[in-house]
Amino acid sequence: MKLKTILLAVIAIIISFTSANAQNFAKAGKASYYGKALHGRKTSSGERFDMYAMTCAHRTLPFGTMLKVRDTKTGKEVIVRVTDRGPFGPGRVVDLSWQAAKDLGILSRGVANVELAVVGKNGIIDPIENIEKPEIPQLQLLDPRTGDYYAANEWEQRAAEAEKEKAQEAAKAKKQKNVAPRPRYRVQNGRYTARAKK
Repeated sequence: MKLKTILLAVIAIIISFTSANAQNFAKAGKASYYGKALHGRKTSSGERFDMYAMTCAHRTLPFGTMLKVRDTKTGKEVIVRVTDRGPFGPGRVVDLSWQAAKDLGILSRGVANVELAVVGKNGIIDPIENIEKPEIPQLQLLDPRTGDYYAANEWEQRAAEAEKEKAQEAAKAKKQKNVAPRPRYRVQNGRYTARAKK
């Protein structure tokens, strides 16, 4: 019972240490690579190492973490999945597979200065950072008078114009109503007599 409690405590410490390191890992340093000598051997995650796959070794990040590795000299980038532990050389932050190193263009140099960024996990790239956001279609509104559809912003513009025209018509009508009527005159032809006809 005591041994079980100790084992659980150790596992909890390891998990908390790993998750903390996932947030505060070294984001810059040197990248190296490994290939033919270890091809087909089991990695720390239990997967077989494939030198032609886009994978890497990292000291602390959880297995399955997707990492973007950028060569600070050339600006080239690759995205790799953490499947192993390492590298353990001073100043080194990531050990790339042969294929990842080839795509990054560091095979001839062997070691390169890189910057790291977590971009996803378990083979899935984080859609917020790496996938373009789809365009939201504009809201279309029906004009009952014409039967045509207009975009919301166009509808607002048309409504504003209609209100302006209506206000102008009302002002014009009010102005005409307030004009005093012109006096009318009668002209009598012939002799005028004051006597009223019976």
